[in-house]
Amino acid sequence: MLALNQDQVKTGFYPQATLDGQITWQSSTIEIPFKIPNVTIPALPLDQYKVSVGLKQLIYDGGNLRDQQQILAANAAIQQQQVEVDAYKLRDKVNQLYFNVILQSATLYYQEILKYDLLNEQERLKAALHAGTMTQQNLDELKVELLKLDEQMQEIKSSRETSILTMGLLTGMKLDTLTRFVEPQLKDYGKLAPRPELQLFDLQQKSLQSQQKLNFTNRLPRFYAFGEGGVGRPAFNIFDPDPQAYFIGGLKLSWTIWDYRRNRLQQQVLTLNSTLIQLQQDYFVQSQAVQELQQNQEIRKLQGLLTTDDAVIKMRAAISKTANDQFEDGILSGKDYFEFVNAESKAKQERKLHELQLLFNQISLLTTQGN
Repeated sequence: MLALNQDQVKTGFYPQATLDGQITWQSSTIEIPFKIPNVTIPALPLDQYKVSVGLKQLIYDGGNLRDQQQILAANAAIQQQQVEVDAYKLRDKVNQLYFNVILQSATLYYQEILKYDLLNEQERLKAALHAGTMTQQNLDELKVELLKLDEQMQEIKSSRETSILTMGLLTGMKLDTLTRFVEPQLKDYGKLAPRPELQLFDLQQKSLQSQQKLNFTNRLPRFYAFGEGGVGRPAFNIFDPDPQAYFIGGLKLSWTIWDYRRNRLQQQVLTLNSTLIQLQQDYFVQSQAVQELQQNQEIRKLQGLLTTDDAVIKMRAAISKTANDQFEDGILSGKDYFEFVNAESKAKQERKLHELQLLFNQISLLTTQGN
């Protein structure tokens, strides 16, 4: 597209040919108000005809066509960079969906472990019920909790499938619930690249500078070489009523010396647009700094939560072991026992959640910074 537009501008450097035709009828013509002895002056016809071919070649335009090509190149670069900006925003959304899938997979993993433990406990209760050491109520309570756990797992699976399908639509990849998703690893990317938005602002400013140059060259004179040949009645000799061929050629100067402040107003508009872009850039830089600050704070918070999670999991494991012994001795009901076991499972899930949130925020920080 850029090449086509620039080729179109380049045609301004090439000769231009025009074919003109004209037929007129006028109410009166030139008359000599006196008579010259022995000279007969023919009367000019009221109807006149003219057919001509004209050629015009630009010699100098003050760099106007060159500036037009620069503006086309700048606008093409802006459009390309806008695609990069949109793709960068899409990357952040895909990152969120990816981490949702990872988190949901981890949650399902821990719930599968919990379900496996409860199923084993159910088999043990059946044996105890058969031996007469356990009541039917304890077994029924455990079955209810298993049903509730299946409901939770079904909801998570549905949400996970939605995230996967959405990610497939956004990326154009064929993804389904059988696709394997692995936890990403942090890498040292070295020097961070500038955000594409900052490059877009820079390109927009350069485009305005090119427009200001074009605005200046629009005021410069233009020189043309021209020629015109044809047949007319009358031709240059207006006193000859017969059709005659004619030709004229020369140089032409075109210079707009006054345009009623149009050029000045355009310059003011360009200056205001430049100021607006600078304000947008300043706001973006400020917002980026605030976002980085919040992400760094979140990272420090999650690092502290992971330390606490380890202590909570250790204590929950000890409590669950005690509850299991009490449940087997008939001191603790099945419902209370499941609450203790579920609390330990949730503690493990929360630690995994905090671990993934930490990883997500670390990667989001890199994305914010430009990687």
